[in-house]
Amino acid sequence: MTFKQTGAAIVAGFVLLGVVSHVLRTTWVIPIYSHYELFWSLASVSAPKTWMLAFGQLLFLVAFIRVYTLMDDDGSWVKRGARFGVIMTLLTVVPAACVQAVLYPVPYALLATWIAAGGTELVLLAVVVARCCAPAREVSDAAVTSKR
Repeated sequence: MTFKQTGAAIVAGFVLLGVVSHVLRTTWVIPIYSHYELFWSLASVSAPKTWMLAFGQLLFLVAFIRVYTLMDDDGSWVKRGARFGVIMTLLTVVPAACVQAVLYPVPYALLATWIAAGGTELVLLAVVVARCCAPAREVSDAAVTSKR
């Protein structure tokens, strides 16, 4: 994998994380959070500490891409990306949601929403990273076969 591919994967992944996180949370999760305002106040945290969220996402993304590049090249880039997204969901999102469900007295529906939103985000991210990291020949072969 070249430096150009790594840079493209970081930029594309960072933009995707920002957009998908915003869309999923504002349309799907924030309405549920409004029932639990006693536990957290999103408005007071969001403005002054946004840089920490961006920095954390950047660190996660760099590690995500590094681990993806160590994976085997079995199957197409779409299959590799989807498989990696599911693996990372099981390694990060599910345990974190279970811990949060123990720490905060929230219903299982919110736990399922956290897992579904995080899983969707990571599968999309993994497919984008797989596309950016795929060899040029593999991407061009896929484009030719889809035009036939």
